[in-house]
Amino acid sequence: MMIDSTNIAFMVDTVNNESCIHNHEMLRDFNFVAEQSSCFEGPKEREVTYISASWNFAVLFVVLILMVLNKFLVQQRDMSASFYNRGELAARESNSFINIQSLFVVISFALLVSMFVQKIFLIFGGNYLLHSHFGFFVDVLISVLTLFIFNYLFTSFYGWIFKVDNLIFLHVNSHITSMSSCNLLLMPIILLLFFHPYKFFLIIAAVIILSFYIAHSVKLLMETRMLLKVNFVNIFLYLCTTEILPVLVIFKMIMNII
Repeated sequence: MMIDSTNIAFMVDTVNNESCIHNHEMLRDFNFVAEQSSCFEGPKEREVTYISASWNFAVLFVVLILMVLNKFLVQQRDMSASFYNRGELAARESNSFINIQSLFVVISFALLVSMFVQKIFLIFGGNYLLHSHFGFFVDVLISVLTLFIFNYLFTSFYGWIFKVDNLIFLHVNSHITSMSSCNLLLMPIILLLFFHPYKFFLIIAAVIILSFYIAHSVKLLMETRMLLKVNFVNIFLYLCTTEILPVLVIFKMIMNII
C-alpha cells in the first residue's frame, strides 16, 4: 500500500511539472499535457484553443477603426450629395480608386485577407512559428496589395486597348462593393479562428468566402459583357487573368516563403 501511495504522489508531481512546462508553450502549440481529475489516469494529451498573438488583435482594431471612419465618411458624403447636381456628383465619384472611403475599404480588406491567409497556413501547415511571426503577415500583405495594383493596371491596359473608358470605373467599383461586403464577413470569421483554430471552422469559412468570390466573378462577368461589345471569350480570358491568375500567383509566392 505504501508503494502505491508513493507511485500516486510521483504521478501527481509529474503531471504538475509537465503542466507547468507546457503552459509556457500553449500560445505556440495546439496541444499540451493537462492535469486530470483522477491521478490514476495519468497525464493525457488533449487539444485546446489558444489566444492569438497580441499584434493580431491590434490589426483587427485598426480594421475596426477604418470601418467606422468609412461609415462616418459615407454618411457625410450622403449629406453633402444634395448640394451637387447629378453630373457633378458623378464626376466627384468617378475616380473611386483614390477616393478616401474606397481607400479605407481596400486597406481593411487587404489586412483581413492577409490575416485569413496566415491562419490557413498556420492551421493546415501546423507551423506554430507563423502564430507570432509578424514578418510573414507583412509578406502576405505585400502580396495582396500587389494583386490589387496588378488588377488595376491590367484593367487600365485592357480598357485602353479596346477604348472603353467605363471599364475601369465598372471594375473598380465592383471590387470596392465586394470588398466592403466581404469585410463584414471576414471580421467574425477571423475572430472565430483566433479562439478556435480548427480545420472544421476554417473549411466552412473557406467555402463561404469562395462562394462569395465566385458570385462576385460571375456578376462582374455579366456586367462586363453588357458593357463591352467584345467577344465573350476575350472577356472571359480577361477576367481569368485579373481574378484567378493573381490569386494562384500569390499562393505560389506564399508557399515559396514557407
